[in-house]
Amino acid sequence: MSVRITDKTGAFIKLNEKQVNLALGSMATDIMNLAKTKVPVDQGHLQDKILAVKKPGTQNAWIVSVNMEYARFQEFGGDAKRKVRHYTTPGTGKLYLKNSGQHIAKSAIIYFKREMKDVKL
Repeated sequence: MSVRITDKTGAFIKLNEKQVNLALGSMATDIMNLAKTKVPVDQGHLQDKILAVKKPGTQNAWIVSVNMEYARFQEFGGDAKRKVRHYTTPGTGKLYLKNSGQHIAKSAIIYFKREMKDVKL
């Protein structure tokens, strides 16, 4: 007795590209929103610069980025010369973007199930 398993992921994505994009877009938006609650806040400038945008020239790729000069410094808690010793807002700190992405990624199946509930291959 043998069992054959055929991976039809590529065909599924192609047939359901809109739903896949909606799920990924929802995840990117939620990562952005969660990161805004975790980012160190002094005056809110860094918080305002966290954006989720569709990656140019791609079908199903989104980017959550922070377009601010010191965003990398805050994300990694410093650089080779300096370290952030005190974050001004309790509950915030380094790796605000990475941790937000990991938290949302754990629920990826929920996002895809929600968008794909009525889709068939």
